[in-house]
Parts: sequence; C-alpha cells; structure tokens
Amino acid sequence: MIQLLLLLFFQASAKEAAQPVSVSYENLIRCYPELTNTKLSFKVDLNRLKEFADKKFATTATTLRRREIVYKDAADQTKRLIYSRRGLSKDYDLRLEKIDEKGEWVESPLPQAQRINPNQKEIGNIMQNSTVTSEDTSYDLAKIHGMQLSYRSHFDDILSLELSDQLHQRTLSCENQKGLGIICTCSKK
Repeated sequence: MIQLLLLLFFQASAKEAAQPVSVSYENLIRCYPELTNTKLSFKVDLNRLKEFADKKFATTATTLRRREIVYKDAADQTKRLIYSRRGLSKDYDLRLEKIDEKGEWVESPLPQAQRINPNQKEIGNIMQNSTVTSEDTSYDLAKIHGMQLSYRSHFDDILSLELSDQLHQRTLSCENQKGLGIICTCSKK
C-alpha cells in the first residue's frame, strides 16, 4: 500500500515538473520576451510562432517577395513559374521555365505584356489544367511600432522566419534545418 502511494506521489510530481526548454525557445524569449508561450518551450513551431507574433504585433502591410511554383502541365511536362518583386519597386517580374533535355531549367519565352506585373488571369491561363508539385513563397510583413517580419514557406509550412525591431537592435532568426530541427538565434546590438 505504501509503495502504491509513493508511486502515485512520484508520478504526480513528475507531471507537475516543468517540461524541458529548448535552446531555440530560450533564444526566442531572450530576444522577444513578449512572445513567451509555453506551447513553444519544448519545440519551437514556426507556424505557431508566426501566429503568436501576428497576434502580438499587428501587421500593417504585407509584401510578396517571391513565389516559385513547380508544376506539371496538361502534357505532363515539368515547369517552373517564378513571380518575384523587382528590388524595392512595386513591380513584379514573371518567368516561366521548363526542363531541357539535359535536365536543366531553361527560360520559356513569354509575351512582354505577361512578363511585368501580370494579372491573376494571365497566371491562371499559364497554369491551366496543371498539378502543383512544389510551392515556395516568401513575404515581408510590416508590423506596428516599426517591427518587421519576413518568412519563407513551402506550401503551408514555414521554413524560416526573421523578426526584427525598427532599428535592428534585436533580431530573431529561426530556420528549419534538416536533421537538426528548428534553430533560433538572437542578435542584439
């Protein structure tokens, strides 16, 4: 009976003990204590981290930097569509590539009207009856109080994220590194 009571006591104590905290989480809260959240303490999840950052720091503007879509067209040929911002301007470029007989990406000609700032209908016509196999996207988000958040995703999974204040006095960089998991580092000036 005493052994049973001791066993129950130790099990209850073990459940109440704090879960281990990851080094990435320690770096996260060292840079941004306002993002403290026990759901991230054992393993930082970049999708969840972005969600918490969006709740804490409201987004004032979102800018698409680049979208790269690899797809199979109706003829089952693999192609790549790259839609990217031109430097700091508000213009976007569109490139279409296909794989040549050497297995390398080569640019496919597009009408000039479709190359600069194409509309959604033009992109839809290019990708009509296709199957998307890969989609990588990167965004810049302007936040309140001069905060900046940049992230890169593959479909809906965030692969990397960077959060910095207005003067880059503190910068949190997190990246999903193959074999190592999520690695977050904090830089402070």
